[in-house]
Amino acid sequence: LKAEVRRRRGAHLMHVGMVLMFVGFAGEAYKTEKQVMLTERQKVTVGRYTLRYDGATVTRDEQKEMLTTSLSAYLGAVHVATLQPARWVYFKHENQPTSEVAIKRTLREDLFVALGSYDSRRNQAAFKVIINPLVNWIWLGFILLTVGAGVNMIPSRSDRKERRQT
Repeated sequence: LKAEVRRRRGAHLMHVGMVLMFVGFAGEAYKTEKQVMLTERQKVTVGRYTLRYDGATVTRDEQKEMLTTSLSAYLGAVHVATLQPARWVYFKHENQPTSEVAIKRTLREDLFVALGSYDSRRNQAAFKVIINPLVNWIWLGFILLTVGAGVNMIPSRSDRKERRQT
């Protein structure tokens, strides 16, 4: 009886996990994506967020040059995050810069910001802003699905006795 109850609970966990994953996938329909060009201290509203471009800094180490921009994210008047998307140029691969994206994750949505172009003369930067709702529900659902499957794979005492007898 205990094995049946355990397996039933494992199956319930798997089903709840699948539902959460499907809800997460459905959030893709409400995805917001916007390309913006901002000068220092300029603000833009994307979805529920107001983003303010706070400037850029260039730093170097022995391997690379790093252009790091800073944006403040607000929900209404409340500061919720400082995002720092960047572009790194490695000296051995100068024609292949890498983008370092900034992500603010919540259970409700992910706020994703990537740096596009940057004009140092005008102190102007282009950003790609994506608000992706319910992404973390997919991960939560996957975890529940995996735990449920693990619970179902634990052998019962009768399963162990049968293996010993064969």
